[in-house]
Amino acid sequence: MSIRPGIAGVVLVTMALLSPRDGGAFAQDAQGSAPPQPPAVPDAPSEAAAREILSAMAKAYADCSSYRDTGTVSTKFSSLGTVSADSFGGERSNRLEFKTAFVRGGSFRFEYSDLDGHAAHKPYIIASDGKTVRSWWHVKPGVETAASLGMAIAGATGVSSGSAHHIPRLLLPEIDGWPLTAVVDPRLDGEETLDGHVCLKLVARHSNGDPWTLWIDKDTHLVRQLFRSHEFADKGFRTEQTTIYKPEVDVTIDPSELAFNPPEAEEPDER
Repeated sequence: MSIRPGIAGVVLVTMALLSPRDGGAFAQDAQGSAPPQPPAVPDAPSEAAAREILSAMAKAYADCSSYRDTGTVSTKFSSLGTVSADSFGGERSNRLEFKTAFVRGGSFRFEYSDLDGHAAHKPYIIASDGKTVRSWWHVKPGVETAASLGMAIAGATGVSSGSAHHIPRLLLPEIDGWPLTAVVDPRLDGEETLDGHVCLKLVARHSNGDPWTLWIDKDTHLVRQLFRSHEFADKGFRTEQTTIYKPEVDVTIDPSELAFNPPEAEEPDER
């Protein structure tokens, strides 16, 4: 599965034609004189290319027979300078790790755990065998049964910094919530290599106005990195969040990767 090879060419040719500074076709006439500047036009080819990339991304997840990933989310808290840093807990960073396993036809498992603080390496687990959806969280130990996988994922979305939702939403469209394909004003912003993989970089906005950037693997169309930021103006701080994925599709998933295997009973943690 691949994006039409003409996408990048359309963007590059359009930029060349409209940018005299880059030696475009309007840069000089035959006598070497500079013609009048062309009127500004919307960056339509870039947005069209971005939309096509997002469509290919959605198809890659919707069509795969299986999926596996591991990843991390790093969140930085910084002051807006309007209040004391102590009022929001101080400037700091925290990290979490996650992993997902999925076999189309019903089997799904997601797990995340913090890497910092008193709750480090204590998991939140969601697993479904296609019939029963169960979850376990160290904050309130004990197996819980959810009415649907979507409801179980909704419960973990916030505390997992979105990692429970972003990709499962693409794998299983029946899961509710805002999908990555709904970003506003996406633009293709060139290519970058991440962990040896050439990625198409899309800059966009969330529907709430927050800036988002997606790095989508040029070959597989899978998400390899997300960046988003949000300002809490009333509380005087900003968060900057980077999610890194190591994804695989159409691979053999061992049953052990899908097992619901919560830790032994323990006392609840206070959060």
